[in-house]
Amino acid sequence: MKKDIIYKYLNICINYFDFMEKSSFLTSLYNCNFLLLIGFRAINHVFLFNSNYIDSAVENTEKAYIYYLEYLEQLDKTNMMNELNHMDAILFLYNKTIPNYTDDISETVNKINTFDSDINDEIMPIFHFINSFLFWENQNIKRCEIMKEFILDYVKLFLLLPNNEMLNLYFELAQKNILLSNKDNYIHFLKESHKQIRKKINKNKNYCIEWEKKYIQKISDMDIQCNTIKDLIHNLLD
Repeated sequence: MKKDIIYKYLNICINYFDFMEKSSFLTSLYNCNFLLLIGFRAINHVFLFNSNYIDSAVENTEKAYIYYLEYLEQLDKTNMMNELNHMDAILFLYNKTIPNYTDDISETVNKINTFDSDINDEIMPIFHFINSFLFWENQNIKRCEIMKEFILDYVKLFLLLPNNEMLNLYFELAQKNILLSNKDNYIHFLKESHKQIRKKINKNKNYCIEWEKKYIQKISDMDIQCNTIKDLIHNLLD
């Protein structure tokens, strides 16, 4: 059941980016990345608000990103995009897709901060990982492309790690290297990183523990300004 929920959630995430990035209106905006991020956070909350009934969670989350794009398009048609308040957009989605929703912002925020279901405990770490994986600072990446190609394999890897925060840290450190500002380099990095991490785990069952100890001891001295993707991965993993 747990894996089924996770894969349904991942499928929603993939479909969200696919749907949004097919919009020529959205992708033409100077702040497209920011709007994608805001929408991604919002649909994550919609999923969790509805998670007591997983079929409703899927249905309402899919509706949410359709409403989100319609909301943005309507603002554009009325020449109000420059006045966009992202909280208004989020609350509009909640009103459309969350049962017993209240317009009391403080109550809504309190609910978001106090999710206590088992599903929340499974989904939120994955949500945070996806945020690291998506490299929001990079304007050149097609999020749908890397989600479709890599996210399922990376989440399987993420769930294998005793301390899955290590994978978040790995991405955050690597993304400081200027090489990864290039789209093709980042895709190459994703392919090679997954292959090398799996290889090391398969070869040494204690690798993850040793990897974590190394990071704690050497993170301040770690050389991430390498000239090749191969060297970058080597320095982060060995």
